[in-house]
Amino acid sequence: RPATDVGGVFKGRTRIRGAQGLSGTTAGNLLFKNTSVTGTTLLTVPTQAAAELIEPYIPDNAVLFDAGAYVNFGSAVATVTVFYDG
Repeated sequence: RPATDVGGVFKGRTRIRGAQGLSGTTAGNLLFKNTSVTGTTLLTVPTQAAAELIEPYIPDNAVLFDAGAYVNFGSAVATVTVFYDG
């Protein structure tokens, strides 16, 4: 497993409505970034150092990513599914 896992959720304007996943082997953060995988962090979801369900509460209006939504995480997350407007 690489030290950092990154990727695009959606490359255009979108809203992150929710996420569900499983934390990994170390505590850390699941970061949702605007513009690119190194862009501004708009949503941070902390994770535990044990396999626990990740289900952050995101308000009804969601989180707006005006230049694309990207994720950035390391071994803090084993799996994640992101719900977004496409």
